[in-house]
Amino acid sequence: MSTTTVRLPAELKARVAAAAKRAGTTSHHFIVEAIAEKAERDERKADFYDEAEKRFVEIARSGETIPWSEMKRYLEARFPGIVTAEVEMATVTTQSGDTVIRFVWLKVGSPLP
Repeated sequence: MSTTTVRLPAELKARVAAAAKRAGTTSHHFIVEAIAEKAERDERKADFYDEAEKRFVEIARSGETIPWSEMKRYLEARFPGIVTAEVEMATVTTQSGDTVIRFVWLKVGSPLP
């Protein structure tokens, strides 16, 4: 196991010590777990974006899409009364000159419009 020095502000060090005590572990173990969790979260996020990019490239290449009205019906049936769709206008122009919406964000909330 390698050693790395991390300088913590006094307030953060005290918070870590208190959290570790509540968790029944040492500050060292608490910090190592926190770093591992953060690295895992970052890796999962990178994998998610990589997969999304691959799928988007395939959609742009094939032109195969689902109309919003059809997707909206599916989401309303799958998650009745709990899904709200918010479209973020992150657009991309494909090689054929078509502009497509790249991201559609879904969040738990009120029924779809």
